[in-house]
Amino acid sequence: WRYPFLPSRPATRIHGNSTSPNFVASLPSRPFTLLSFHRQGGEIPVTEMLGTLALSVGAAVGMEFWARWAHRALWHASLWDMHESHHLPRDGPFELNDVFAIVNAVPAMALLAFGFFNRGLLPGLCFGAGLGITLFGMAYMFVHDGLVHRRFPVGPIENVPYFRRVAAAHQIHHMDKFDSVPYGLFLGPKVSSRSATLVQCC
Repeated sequence: WRYPFLPSRPATRIHGNSTSPNFVASLPSRPFTLLSFHRQGGEIPVTEMLGTLALSVGAAVGMEFWARWAHRALWHASLWDMHESHHLPRDGPFELNDVFAIVNAVPAMALLAFGFFNRGLLPGLCFGAGLGITLFGMAYMFVHDGLVHRRFPVGPIENVPYFRRVAAAHQIHHMDKFDSVPYGLFLGPKVSSRSATLVQCC
């Protein structure tokens, strides 16, 4: 269901495929090719497949908590000189804060590549972790950069009620009230609601 199950090809061809848009686009569909492989007489590596699925979900969920911690403990602290560009009016299509997206993309790409070109449980887990990070990053990009900050159109996503609450909660973060919470994104509405209740009670 990843490259080792396919017919062997020259090394130069492998490198070419790994850098092509088709390779990147095919990553999420790799687990489904297990069925095709099984029909050809191969044995489905169930443990590896389940591990990949579990790590995909776990990494995607875990990234929200990692992002919330890093946002508060790093970006609003020692890395504020870079992150401050995100809290100022943007001059042009990019901002220095975009570097953090690249920082998260590097380990995700490494995990995906290792898992894609190797077989076994460990590569399967690595592939799942990389896929989960990637899916979170894509969702973060559409909701945070597209919906909240209007850097590009997001179509029907802006009509999803929960995403609208996420956008509203993130705007509260940019108001620098309630100690700048919420620092996370997708759990922002819950954190913002709790913070507002605390302020009213106190």
